[in-house]
Amino acid sequence: MGTVTETVIETVAIIYIKSRKLLLVRPRGAMAFYMPGGKPEPGEGEVAALRREIDEELGTAIEDLGSQPFGKYEAAAYGKPEGTRVRITCYLGGLRDSPLPQAEVDELHLFTYAEYCSMPEVAPAVVKIMEDLHARGLVA
Repeated sequence: MGTVTETVIETVAIIYIKSRKLLLVRPRGAMAFYMPGGKPEPGEGEVAALRREIDEELGTAIEDLGSQPFGKYEAAAYGKPEGTRVRITCYLGGLRDSPLPQAEVDELHLFTYAEYCSMPEVAPAVVKIMEDLHARGLVA
């Protein structure tokens, strides 16, 4: 039997909560909703990458971003080959304007924990994030 080589995809995301619901995005061609954010470019810091990604994906700027990550979450990467994991460094922050789907984002939605977990397709890392936010009383 061959061994599965593990790959970790490093990403950065914003935790944007409104009315005790977490903002998630559905990229074009995907079934599951993901955290807004993405992968830093070579040499790009986490915060700079997050600001760029939110501008590209949601057409707005980040406000009130925490100086330290809220948390790091790791799980199997949804829709990727076996052995691929995603590590998401999350920052808690606000948005300057109402977010609108841009670039590769087809849809965005505010979810409670139960709403997201009842979806037919969910990303394991987002479930972990939602569990944490729900346990802390930040998301209904």
